[in-house]
Amino acid sequence: MKKLAIATTVIAGALALTACQSQTQVQQPKHERMMKHHQDGRMAKQHMRGMHQAINQACDGKKAGENVSISAGQRSINGSCEMVFMPERGQHALKSNYKMSERAAPLKRDAVLTDAQRAEMVKQFDLRLAERQAKQKAIQTACQGQTTGKAVHIKFAEQSIKGQCQLKFKPNLQSKAA
Repeated sequence: MKKLAIATTVIAGALALTACQSQTQVQQPKHERMMKHHQDGRMAKQHMRGMHQAINQACDGKKAGENVSISAGQRSINGSCEMVFMPERGQHALKSNYKMSERAAPLKRDAVLTDAQRAEMVKQFDLRLAERQAKQKAIQTACQGQTTGKAVHIKFAEQSIKGQCQLKFKPNLQSKAA
């Protein structure tokens, strides 16, 4: 009986020693990892805020067409200052005159179109496309040759948009540097 008690004690001691010697990694508490992630996110937001501020101020005191390079943190972006039309708040530049009720008849998804129906749909699409392109062209050309802050009124068929010309930074998409 005594031998059995000594043997179990020796085995239990050996197991305890091997358990103590195993290398277990102590994991970081979950809240510390979450705080690091939160701090990284906050840093990214601050970086983006700095970049937006730099973009908004890039053309202050500049002329239209002038090349500008902005940098915030480790990023830099090359671009130029362009005169653009900015509609007044609450006005949407491209309101569509197209209404779903004007369609000839609602079509089912798997419906087979006749040649006449297809031709009518193409005609309607082409008209809407031409109207949208005319509006975009008018908006793009409204401020060409104008000065910053000049009030501009663009008139379409039944719509009119009030706004002003402002000098804005436009990046050169090919020259983004990290």
